[in-house]
Amino acid sequence: GVSGLACAQRLKELGIHSVVFDTGKRDVGGRGSSRVFEVREEQGGGRYTVDHACQFFTSHSSRFQSYVDRWIQDGAVRRCFETTGSLGVLRPTDNKQSVNTNDSTPFRFHPLNPEHLPPTFTGAAGIGSLSSFLGDACTTVKDTWVAAVRRDGERWRVFRDAKCTQELCKGEEFGMV
Repeated sequence: GVSGLACAQRLKELGIHSVVFDTGKRDVGGRGSSRVFEVREEQGGGRYTVDHACQFFTSHSSRFQSYVDRWIQDGAVRRCFETTGSLGVLRPTDNKQSVNTNDSTPFRFHPLNPEHLPPTFTGAAGIGSLSSFLGDACTTVKDTWVAAVRRDGERWRVFRDAKCTQELCKGEEFGMV
């Protein structure tokens, strides 16, 4: 996920080569990934990005903010929810009518004031933009589940199965896992 990719980025800054194994079939990032849908013209047309889990993140420390500032400069991240009404909470209404009637709704949107929020950010084109950006800066292996690791002398071997018969990246020298 995003944590592994961020770790790989930091290791690269320190001059340490790393490989990130990710189970994603289309892209890296785990819960910080997105999927893009193309809608046919007869259905309204357009291209829509849907985030899988995380839609945005906040920054509470100057150290993390320095990374965010760099990601903004590189075009991977942008600010979000800067206007009132763009982020809020759905709360149940007191209305006892059925959900299926047109004249009532069981929930009401209550906008949050952005002045009362920490700075919020998302990927430039969905949260997956950040994961893709981080993934482009390191070696990634997609659609791969690591089931076991085993020490072999001075190096580590990585396997797809618990019985250690399906080695991943055979011949790769992993000094640390």
